[in-house]
Amino acid sequence: MKVNLNIGKEIFLTNKQQKYIERRLQRLVRFFKNKSEALVADIKLSDETGNTKGGVDKQVNITVQVPGEQAPIHIAEREDKILRSFNIAIAKVERQLREEHQKMVNLNRKGGRFDKIFGILSRRKIK
Repeated sequence: MKVNLNIGKEIFLTNKQQKYIERRLQRLVRFFKNKSEALVADIKLSDETGNTKGGVDKQVNITVQVPGEQAPIHIAEREDKILRSFNIAIAKVERQLREEHQKMVNLNRKGGRFDKIFGILSRRKIK
């Protein structure tokens, strides 16, 4: 997994916070069969009004390029604290990836084992 972390000049993260962000991003790999494929995550952390003013202005933009998919997943979240906005954004990304993963699992399970072995398209009851 390749992580591009772009931190604005007005945002200060400790090493512990950076490791936390990277650890949360590494959890996204579990939704893919082939772990060796390059999953690319771009994260931009910014403070729109700077350090002098408070308010809900800490923004996190997460873009995840899924291997084999053409359209990336993009989430933008704004909160008063940077890690809070990151947690909300990464939860949304995980939910989208989980839903896509579940669709693929259900598609592979549809019809059961007989469908895969014998090529039976549907099981209809004969009257």
